[in-house]
Amino acid sequence: MKESFREAVLALRESTSHVVHIEDIPAVQKYDGEYPQELENRYKKRVLEKDAAGAMSSAELFFDWMMGI
Repeated sequence: MKESFREAVLALRESTSHVVHIEDIPAVQKYDGEYPQELENRYKKRVLEKDAAGAMSSAELFFDWMMGI
């Protein structure tokens, strides 16, 4: 299944109408500063390596960034 199709299905599930704007989806956030792409890549790498502890650590750091901690 194409990623864009999955995104469209998610958008429709989150909406109450047939037309969904990207700003209507709760996952869209605006953050101050640079997006931590390297941290996201580290998380993905740990998941693909099935390194549960490493993935959890990276996820916690990413969550802290999202919360502004």
